[in-house]
Amino acid sequence: ARLAFAEQETAASDEAPRNVVEEAATVLSTTLVALADTVTNELSYSLNGQLTKELRDRRMRHVADVVAEALQSNARVANFLGTRGNLRDMAGAVALAAVRAFFEADLRSATRRFLKYAHGSFGLAVSSSLAPCAIVVASIKQPMSIGIAPGMVVYGSERAALRAGAVGDCLVARRLLRDGDVVWIAPSVQESISPDCAYRLATASTKDDHPFRPIRATDLDAVVENPLVTPVIRSSAMEGDVVGKEIAEIPTTLRHVRDSFADPTSTNSETAANLARRLFLTHRDGRVL
Repeated sequence: ARLAFAEQETAASDEAPRNVVEEAATVLSTTLVALADTVTNELSYSLNGQLTKELRDRRMRHVADVVAEALQSNARVANFLGTRGNLRDMAGAVALAAVRAFFEADLRSATRRFLKYAHGSFGLAVSSSLAPCAIVVASIKQPMSIGIAPGMVVYGSERAALRAGAVGDCLVARRLLRDGDVVWIAPSVQESISPDCAYRLATASTKDDHPFRPIRATDLDAVVENPLVTPVIRSSAMEGDVVGKEIAEIPTTLRHVRDSFADPTSTNSETAANLARRLFLTHRDGRVL
């Protein structure tokens, strides 16, 4: 409600009194509760995110229209808005701003909005005292990974960090964030990512306006018995002269790399072949294939 009134202010004298803001907040919450079993549930930022942007905006305006009528029916709020302009127009503007703020001024939407206009490269983990059990992880031109394990969700900018120690021992799946990905992580028993991990994950991108959608088990990469995932780093490997061990392993590592590129069925070889085709294909029909 405070944000909604602030958007209508053109001068310091336009600031709404506290009692008016409180009345408007009561009207807003009462109206949303009354609509909870219908359109409000579908708009909630914590739910499925399967609505298209157009349908979401249309339903949000419907909720705003109901809130606007309720604001006009409140004597204190109506008297204040009536002194600032046409009552119907002012109530509609305040209602729409309040509804948008209620549904979209949450932690994950704020992080996504910030990154849309930010310059540079970011690997972020964002939290708020207003949502103490939730966290938003985002990647802009920097690596960021999320790991799933029984009873926990872990994250880090280095993939190998998720495969080390006790975390690596129990990790069962992971998701590598793409450039522009924003992932929201919050506790949930009813809609958890897996039966043994009571967290719900949802993702969206800074590169479009599509709403957040749930991350399902099928969106994750298995890490157990997956030849494409680095084996768990055991604590025993960190004992003694770690640097000396890694230097001694360089010839063996280089031999494995050479043999991998020589093997036409290896992932390195297939990746190199695909890259070569992309780089050296000639123009056809005026397009670069």
